[in-house]
Amino acid sequence: MLAPLGEVSVWGTDYIQRLAPVETGHPVHHFTQPTIMRPFAEKLNAAEMECFIASYEDALNGHYPSQKDGSVLFSFERVFIRLMV
Repeated sequence: MLAPLGEVSVWGTDYIQRLAPVETGHPVHHFTQPTIMRPFAEKLNAAEMECFIASYEDALNGHYPSQKDGSVLFSFERVFIRLMV
């Protein structure tokens, strides 16, 4: 799609970020709460949100286990696209 416009380069990089322990809940939940969680939270009532958070935290514990100090290693991928014209 972009090739007619110039030279296209696409690459991805995996980042690993250490998230510090939090007083309540999972560190990834705490990290994502102000961004990705907002659209879900706005559509749920209090009981639905409590159920959602419990399920979310269970899933996070399986994918992002806590280290001995309570922190977790949060990996995420970034994809970059460069068009040289």
